Amino acid sequence: MRVLVTGATGFIGAELCVHLLKMGHEVVAVGRSEERLERLQAYVPAGRGQFTALPGSLESLRNLPQGVNAVIHAAAVRESEALVSPALAIETNVGGTVHLLDVANIAGAQRFILLSSQSIYGKADPPWREDQRPAPHGVYALSKYAAEQAVLKRLTEVEPVILRISRVYGTGLFMRWDELIGRLVRRASVGQAIEVYGNGLQRMDLVHIRDLAEVIGMLLDYRNTLPNCVYNIGGGGSVTFHEIAEAVQEAAASAGLEPPTIEMHPEVTPSGPPHLELDISRIRHDLHWEPRICLRQGIQESFIEQQKHDR
Repeated sequence: MRVLVTGATGFIGAELCVHLLKMGHEVVAVGRSEERLERLQAYVPAGRGQFTALPGSLESLRNLPQGVNAVIHAAAVRESEALVSPALAIETNVGGTVHLLDVANIAGAQRFILLSSQSIYGKADPPWREDQRPAPHGVYALSKYAAEQAVLKRLTEVEPVILRISRVYGTGLFMRWDELIGRLVRRASVGQAIEVYGNGLQRMDLVHIRDLAEVIGMLLDYRNTLPNCVYNIGGGGSVTFHEIAEAVQEAAASAGLEPPTIEMHPEVTPSGPPHLELDISRIRHDLHWEPRICLRQGIQESFIEQQKHDR
């Protein structure tokens, strides 16, 4: 299968390209940064599927390369960027998605997979199910939900698939060291304490990048029309921030480092909602998929990657 991946110069998009090539697919990688595309081209495994780099923005993509069977749309303005430029978030996350879907439809692509976000559920009580009413708050969440609706309700011949994804972590070419796990690993690597705000019981849902890549590969390979068009993709449950801190301690010790201390700050209210969790029963039932990489393993891999950078 020939697959076009947008956002290929981001963490998720790049690792999807690698995974699909290992599966034997041909990959057309779309990204704004030519320098990052060159780095990705040097990073992807040789001797597997054919890899083609296609620099440019979503808006500049007038037609798909010949023979593209499916599109994985991972490009988006992130939440932090949406706060700075709401107009750009709407233009890219909604307008860019509609444009790409139309181009995919004209080209005769069979499946269009949109990577969406758990943020569209808003402040409803978790764990969230796909059949409950979304309640997005903020420009980013609204833009992702609007993109979902555009894909689901636009009259095209392309089969739409929406993936509402929890917080993604893991190692890779463009690993996000500024995200939660990366930040904690870096602090522990230099002997800094892990600061826990409030009572440490704030819960979050984490999914490893390889688990995400695996389920997307399964969705691509599904030969019939999928039983559903909206799926939650998460880690299979939630963990508390204090449990994450303890997992970082254990992984640091396994890496031969002094385990970081955990400093409690009960007087400081943690940012973000107290509980984030996706119900993944639907994808479990339809594809028999199960997240395989536990939190401790994922964190240990991050320590190994950090030590490589320190050499």
